[in-house]
Amino acid sequence: MAVLITIPHCSAYVPPGIYSQMNTEVDGMRLDELLLDQSDLFSSKIYTNLTIDGVHDTVEGGVHRLVCDPNKARDSRGESGVVVTTDFERRELYPKGFSLSKNEIERRLKLYWDTFHEHLMGSLQNGEVKILLDCHTMKPYTPAKIPAAMEKRPDICIGSDGGKLCTEGMLNFIEKQLRDLFTNCEVKIDDPYRGRGYILQTYCDKEPSGIQVHGASIELNRNLCTDPGTQQPNNERIAEVKFRVGEIVERIANYGRV
Repeated sequence: MAVLITIPHCSAYVPPGIYSQMNTEVDGMRLDELLLDQSDLFSSKIYTNLTIDGVHDTVEGGVHRLVCDPNKARDSRGESGVVVTTDFERRELYPKGFSLSKNEIERRLKLYWDTFHEHLMGSLQNGEVKILLDCHTMKPYTPAKIPAAMEKRPDICIGSDGGKLCTEGMLNFIEKQLRDLFTNCEVKIDDPYRGRGYILQTYCDKEPSGIQVHGASIELNRNLCTDPGTQQPNNERIAEVKFRVGEIVERIANYGRV
């Protein structure tokens, strides 16, 4: 069972022409710090170059999600749209009075959104892929300015959209592998993320004959990759998480063969 991995929010890169237009500080935080904080930290290190059989392809986001988010619908607009001028907490990223022209939005979509989805669709074309894993990392707590402010998040979240993205058997299998490989970790389904991003909702359709491409989102808590005391990246922990993820993906790829 070939696995396709997407990592839409792995990049913290902002093209120089866009970066130069942004505020150097946002609410007292340096722009570079904010961009790192609001990317999926460690996701490139964890989910790419898995030396295992079964991974058909890996599709990575090329720029920061605040530049263009491939996990949003191409025609979505506003504060939660595909191209935004504010961060997750609705803080302005650009100077007062700045606005994005239609031409600039379309330019970004063609360069970054279209490229990502052309790659993804190309990987699905031959019918080999049977499961799409949309992979992320998440902050340990919910952001301060949303209703569930500073609520502690689980170690791992599997997004299934209430079981709509894959069969019950597949969902149970993924959960079991995560619990087996990440012992003593809290694993939750659809909490806090339900797998309702554009990628899974678009490419994991249920057909009359059943699901053609299974789907699930995997969210790993950043705490799994950092020193508990300092919250600084720990390369040994990152390598261990990567190894376990590889084991899990390989087991998923072999699902149905045993």
